[in-house]
Amino acid sequence: MSGKDCVKVAVRVRPFNKRERDAGGRCIISMASSTITIQDPRNSQSPRSFCFDYAYWSHSENHIVGFFIYLFANYGGK
Repeated sequence: MSGKDCVKVAVRVRPFNKRERDAGGRCIISMASSTITIQDPRNSQSPRSFCFDYAYWSHSENHIVGFFIYLFANYGGK
């Protein structure tokens, strides 16, 4: 493998689907810049954090449209 190969990784925190909403699911993900933190619901003392090149929050309904506008504006024509 060449030393110049690289992969950029993007993640999106999506909204709950109907099944997850009906089951009373709660969001255990938080985000600060491009760092995602996952909170273990059984052990609040052990959060896990992961860094990505890009991270997008669209868990809330009012963020979904903005997410897609941003993607199209920045990556739609490429």
